[in-house]
Amino acid sequence: MNKERRLFILSGAVGITALLTGCEVGHVTKSLVKDVSHRYEEVVSSVLISEDRKKIVFIGKNYHYIFDAPSILVKTLTANFHKNVSALHGGFHVDDEGIVKGGLTLSLNIKAPEQDKLSALEMGYTKRIVPNVGYFCEYEVNLTGVRYKSNGIEPTLVSQKLNKTYAFNVIAEQSSGEKAAKALLTPITVAIDGVLLIGQIPLMIPMIPLMIIFSDCFDNPDCLK
Repeated sequence: MNKERRLFILSGAVGITALLTGCEVGHVTKSLVKDVSHRYEEVVSSVLISEDRKKIVFIGKNYHYIFDAPSILVKTLTANFHKNVSALHGGFHVDDEGIVKGGLTLSLNIKAPEQDKLSALEMGYTKRIVPNVGYFCEYEVNLTGVRYKSNGIEPTLVSQKLNKTYAFNVIAEQSSGEKAAKALLTPITVAIDGVLLIGQIPLMIPMIPLMIIFSDCFDNPDCLK
């Protein structure tokens, strides 16, 4: 599998147009990158989907990340082969306007029944051959949404939480020379019975029985190869 394609953290690029020596380019580039972006760790306790299947929400300690739900993910959640699918998550990139991008790589187990693999291929998954072993099915899902301040809102019901919290890195851009735009307050609220709502729509656990695998390549350059 091409691991580079499984990384969904987009890093910002800084253009240098002046003619500088190698040392000067390195110094200026590091300075500019430091000014326009920073990296932080997010701890996620829940990954939820709205009851109308239109939004996917990652509930972090400091921020909520709300995405439009890709149709392939919604179809996978109700497919007959969903028990054999894992979802690899690589991290997020947030621009200076609060737009967040990331992704999931959905993988159907190589040991899944042949009929399940055929169903996944018909749905649009790609066949990945493992020499002398067989093949599995994969689909790369791009996510685009908005980052919001959590405002202290988090799941109170065990049924809405993952079996444990997960930490991953986020690259966030900032306006160079100015304070970064303030994140909007989350539109998520808590109902009297403890259910989380987005607007008037309840949020549910989306990834059960899908298994979420959080991956990070920041400190492991080899995983980009």
